[in-house]
Amino acid sequence: MTAEVVTATESTSLQELVDLMSKHGIKRVPVVRDGALVGIVSRADVLRTLSKVFQAQASYGIRSDAEIQRDVEAELKRAECFRAELIEVSVEDGDVILHGCITDERERSAVRVAVENVPGVQAIHDHLTWIDPMSGMALLSPNDQAAEQTSKVKLA
Repeated sequence: MTAEVVTATESTSLQELVDLMSKHGIKRVPVVRDGALVGIVSRADVLRTLSKVFQAQASYGIRSDAEIQRDVEAELKRAECFRAELIEVSVEDGDVILHGCITDERERSAVRVAVENVPGVQAIHDHLTWIDPMSGMALLSPNDQAAEQTSKVKLA
């Protein structure tokens, strides 16, 4: 038990989780959303993920950004639970950057799963804006909302 709990969010990268575990000498990191516990990541989870990455690299070799982008776009088109034509994909050093729109907040998770399953993807940077088709209200991605809040704090 520790007095100061180290937590992560759903968008925390694998590298950041490894760094947290190493820096703080911990075996598990709680995952929180809006202050509520939504999961936990253990060292065993990290090792399983790394094992999958190494297996994928052995199967596919080191993949170029163009190959990853092509496969991500194909995977998004294959999924039928969101409109892939509203999502723009770019890849930089294996990191997938998503811009565009979703029309149901639940689509964000589906997009994420589709992208995560593409070999060579190192991280996902979600900049998808949710637009409610009934009201026209637009909400930024959780990452963009956090960045906007941080910039407002810096300006104050």
